[in-house]
Amino acid sequence: MKKQPEKFKNLFNKAKDISNENNKIPKDFGWHLNVVVSRITKLFIHTTAGNINDSAVDVMNYFFHGRKWGTGGYHFLIEKSGKVTQIYKDSQVTNGVKGQNSNSIHFSWIGGYDFKEGSNQMSKGQAITLVDMVKFYCKRYPNIEVFGHNQVAQKACPWFFVPKFMTELGLEKNRGLVNPQWQLNMNALPEYQKVGQQIAKGEYPFKNLA
Repeated sequence: MKKQPEKFKNLFNKAKDISNENNKIPKDFGWHLNVVVSRITKLFIHTTAGNINDSAVDVMNYFFHGRKWGTGGYHFLIEKSGKVTQIYKDSQVTNGVKGQNSNSIHFSWIGGYDFKEGSNQMSKGQAITLVDMVKFYCKRYPNIEVFGHNQVAQKACPWFFVPKFMTELGLEKNRGLVNPQWQLNMNALPEYQKVGQQIAKGEYPFKNLA
């Protein structure tokens, strides 16, 4: 693994592990986040589209060394175990979604290179953590809208239909919708709706995927 550039040497020392042994966000979760910032109106959910066994450091090395970016794409990264690492505070604008970053925060689960392969599907730990984090952020920012990257770009990311996921969580108020609601092949919509439903309901492993 390449050494981080000098100017980034403290990034991972400052990153916060906000999970515990039960993959639940602890009661003092907000202590790590500092103040609520007025710029946040949207939350985007992503997958790294890489190996599920990667760490947060692996992902950030890709941004710094692979893409040569000075700022990564995600505020939080969720590893296979359910451990979540805070990379940036809410106040930091990142490179998550082109044209959407000035008012957005970004969560990403690590993995998803080929979602049809079981080894790269979201793990139970990741799903539990993602659900807890989304619920927390909908309380932290009551008017926030939650989207999947695939709602605003020609991408599969995050491999499920976030509006269905939000509906199953009872968070319709925070469900981000775009017109058209699905940018990819409409034939894929039922499959991605089903994954979103299963994540929200805690049904593992995912069932009946094409």
